[in-house]
Amino acid sequence: MLIKELRERLKALLEQRAAVTAKAVDEKRGLTDEDKTLRSSITDQIDTLEVRLAELDEAEVREAVAAQARVDAGEAGTEARASSDTTVTDPPVYVSSGLNGQSYFRDLASLALNRENRRDATDRLTRNSRMVGSEQRALGNTNATGGSGGEFAPPTWLVSEYIKLARAGRVTADLLKKGDVPANTSSINLPKVLTGTTVAIQSTQNTALSQTDLTTGAVGTGFTTIGGKEVVSQQMIDQAALPFDQVILGDLAAAYATLVGQQIYLGAGTGANNNSVINGLTNATTIAANQATLAATPTAVTFYSKAAGLLSSFVTNRFQQPTHWLMHPRRWYWLLSLTDSQNRPLVVPVSVAYNPIASDSADTTVQGMAGMFLGLPVIIDPNIPTNLGVGTNQDEVFLIKADDMWLFESPVQVESFRETYADTVGVLFRLYAYAGTILNRYNTSIATMNGAGLVPPSF
Repeated sequence: MLIKELRERLKALLEQRAAVTAKAVDEKRGLTDEDKTLRSSITDQIDTLEVRLAELDEAEVREAVAAQARVDAGEAGTEARASSDTTVTDPPVYVSSGLNGQSYFRDLASLALNRENRRDATDRLTRNSRMVGSEQRALGNTNATGGSGGEFAPPTWLVSEYIKLARAGRVTADLLKKGDVPANTSSINLPKVLTGTTVAIQSTQNTALSQTDLTTGAVGTGFTTIGGKEVVSQQMIDQAALPFDQVILGDLAAAYATLVGQQIYLGAGTGANNNSVINGLTNATTIAANQATLAATPTAVTFYSKAAGLLSSFVTNRFQQPTHWLMHPRRWYWLLSLTDSQNRPLVVPVSVAYNPIASDSADTTVQGMAGMFLGLPVIIDPNIPTNLGVGTNQDEVFLIKADDMWLFESPVQVESFRETYADTVGVLFRLYAYAGTILNRYNTSIATMNGAGLVPPSF
C-alpha cells in the first residue's frame, strides 16, 4: 500500500511538472523565474520519491524471496497472490518478549539519526506497518521532517498495551461511545432537540389541531492535546540488551491513559488557545440532573434506599434503562463489608444468600466490573475523585447510560527527534493525541449520589 501511494504521488508530480511547461507553450512564451522555481521544487520532490521507491522495491523483492524460502523450508506461513497484489503471512517484526532483538523505538531512532543501518530499520518499520492485521489506526502520516518516523504504525501489541496498561487506567472512558477526531476541524457539534412538538384531543370536528414547533440546539466539544515526551540516551539505544519499547511507550501511554481517565470525571471543559479541556462528569455543563444525598453515617438500608431512589429518578426522566453504576473502590469494598444482624455479609461472592442486596464477582477487582447492584453492573474506578463535598473528602456514586455519551480520540502519534539533544547524545521520543467528550447530550443520562455519607469509610 505504501508503494502504491508513493507511485500515485509520483505520477501526480510528473503531471504537475508537465503542466508548467504546457502552460508556457500554450501562452507562447518562455518559462518565467517563477515557473523555473516551481519546476525545480517539483523535480526535487520527484527525485526524492524515485529514490524512496527504489529502496522499497528492493526491500519488497528481498521480503518476497525470504518469505518464499521460509515457506519452502516449512518455517512460515503461505504466500497468496491476487492479480498483481502480494500478501505474505510472516512472523511479527517486533514482539513483546523482545526475543528477536528488534526494537520499534531503536529503529525510529535510526531514522532520526540517519545512521548506517537506517535502510534496514526502514525495511522493518515498513514491513511492520504493511503486515496483515497490523494496527494501522495507531499512527497517521504527520508530514513531519527530519526522519520523525511519523508514517509508521507501532506494533499491534504496543497499541494494545497503551489501552490496557495499569496505573489508574481508563475503565470509565472505555465504556463510552467512541468516535475519531475528524481531520481539519477544531470542534464537533451534535444537534439536540430542546423542546418538542405537542398533540392534543381535537375539541370538535374541523377545529385546529395542536401545534407547537420544536426548538433545537447543539452540544459540542473542542479537542485538547494530551501528550508527553521522554529523552533516551544514545547509549541505551546502542547497547540495550533487550528492546526497551515497553519502557518508553509503556510509561508515556500509561500516563496518557490515566489522564484521560481522570478527565472523564474532572475535566473543566475550557482551555486557552482553543485547546479545550475535556468535559467531565462533575463539570457544571454536564452535572447530573438526577441527584440523591446520602446522610452521614450511612447503613446498608439507607444506601440501598438512596440508590433505588436514584435509579427510579433516572428511568423516570430518561425513559430508558441506565447501563452502569460507577463507584470508587473504597465505596464498593465498604459495601462488601456490610453485614446483617447475624454478621453475615450482605454482598456475597455468588447469589446463594437469602435476599442479598448485591452480588460480588468471583475475583477481587482493582478497576473494572466488580459485581451487580440493583440489576446493573458495578464499575469500580480509582479515577473517581475523593476530594468532593464540603470537607473535600467525599467521593460520589454515578449512575450512567454510557451509550448516550461520546469520547472522541485521534490516533496516538509516536515520533522521534534528535534536534537540540545532539550535544547530550540523546534522542527525544514523543507521544500525543487529541481528545474531546460530549457527555451532556442528555443530562438525564447521568445520576449521582453525594453527601456526607460518602466520606472515607471505616472498616
